[in-house]
Amino acid sequence: MKCAVCNKTLKENARFCGNCGAAIKADLVNDYTDQSNLKVSRQKVNILAKVEKMSIKKTLIPIAIVLIATIYFINNPASFKSNNSDYNRMLFVNNKDLSIFLIDKDEAIALTDGFSIEHYANEIVIADSSHIYIQKDSKSQNLSVFNSKGKETEIDDYVVYDSLKLYDNKLWYLKEDNNNTTIHYYSKGKSTQVSDDIDSFADIFSPTNKDSAYYITCESDGSDKTLYLAKNKNNEEIYDKDDCDLNLFQNDEGTTILHKMDYDKDYATLYLLDGKKLNELADNIMYMGETFGKYLLYDNTHGESMLLSANGDMVRLAEDTNIRTLSYDEKKDILYYFEGDDLYKIKLGSNLKKAKPETVCKNADYRTTQFSYNHEKLYFGNKDELVIINLKTNREKIIKLDNDITNIYPQSISTSKDHCLFKNTESSLYLYNGSKVVLIEEDAKDIDSVHSIFGDSKLIWLDNDKLIMANQNGKGQEKIAKDIISYSILDKDTVYIWNDDDELLYLTKNGKTTEVLSDIASYQIESYEE
Repeated sequence: MKCAVCNKTLKENARFCGNCGAAIKADLVNDYTDQSNLKVSRQKVNILAKVEKMSIKKTLIPIAIVLIATIYFINNPASFKSNNSDYNRMLFVNNKDLSIFLIDKDEAIALTDGFSIEHYANEIVIADSSHIYIQKDSKSQNLSVFNSKGKETEIDDYVVYDSLKLYDNKLWYLKEDNNNTTIHYYSKGKSTQVSDDIDSFADIFSPTNKDSAYYITCESDGSDKTLYLAKNKNNEEIYDKDDCDLNLFQNDEGTTILHKMDYDKDYATLYLLDGKKLNELADNIMYMGETFGKYLLYDNTHGESMLLSANGDMVRLAEDTNIRTLSYDEKKDILYYFEGDDLYKIKLGSNLKKAKPETVCKNADYRTTQFSYNHEKLYFGNKDELVIINLKTNREKIIKLDNDITNIYPQSISTSKDHCLFKNTESSLYLYNGSKVVLIEEDAKDIDSVHSIFGDSKLIWLDNDKLIMANQNGKGQEKIAKDIISYSILDKDTVYIWNDDDELLYLTKNGKTTEVLSDIASYQIESYEE
């Protein structure tokens, strides 16, 4: 078996590529992870043509995508991290005339036309509500910035596809003009060139907070990689060594790490990049794992799962590399993870060497384990028991059930009360309302997701192609719309529906729908922090 990223041969039962660090197996992260605990730099969903979507009669919830957290390559940013900070989402829609609209409540704001957001043909990056960067899909590859009212300011042309990176309040990008490839950033209404002409095969670059950028060049066959530092239109060679593979990635705090894999060894070495200096962090890396905050997870050659800080401190999480990271509470700096069926937590702090794992609970099913938004409560299924643990008081509540739990819906967990929805082995949907278990739907095999909306006052779900809304206690079920392809939730007060007539509808709190746009071809959701 070979890695889909670098084409290197993989070891048997490998979880990550030992050469480039790419994730191989998807079961390292709970498939039912509470999405309120994940912060992502960008989220995209593209619903394809009507011919294809007719066969999809199940919910496609763009904000409920489970991002498999893996090595944080700068050219593919996605971090496994809790969402304690505020962030917002914007909805962008293509109609069949290939016009792009920004949706604001029940208003469609036209941005540009003649460009498709299907299949990631466009790059959309949001810095804040007034800086929406769009790389247009045209021969000149124009790059523009829009505000939330649709006003456009052109930035540059001949921008390399899929090269946009938002870092240090600047938009970084590659430009290729007359066979010259250069690194630029845009900030405060001005575009600045950082590098001189770089090698055409330099497809990995990592910006820094010092108006400079690292990049790696290679031969056309991917061999002979060299690390450079670009600043003030000057390119300086930093590291060059034959018979090794080089990659760059960053943690969430912007620290740049060099991953070096010697072809004649079965392990890799990590270096912290500090200007022109390379400071070795660890030299026994077998497989790379998730990054969160300033930390990264890796397996060493001794078969241990280790947690590494950017300053070089590390702590052993487990002697067995078969662990699953579950959630990271950024505010409290606590990592939750599974080793086998046992859930642990570790308070990280400034001195990682003194951090020690603590047992949260034994015999918890990681597939059903969920946290409340603020990490104050933990929910999981233990066969035919629903277990709720108050992490502040360590008080445990056990609710005995008739059948085993197969799924707990994290989006239905109330932020203030104990209630949540779950499904059992009989495919029945139940609500625990804080005092008793209530049957919501006896046959719920076609219900994939349930969301709590409108300040936890309502529940919403898709049953086949019918959108159902009910009170938080499960009563007062009402069919809102039929012939539904998907619904999307930007926040708990903003819900959109896409129906089989290719209409985009806005759902109000009283259960009424308002048409926002017609002739929908595709849409995507982008997230950003305020």
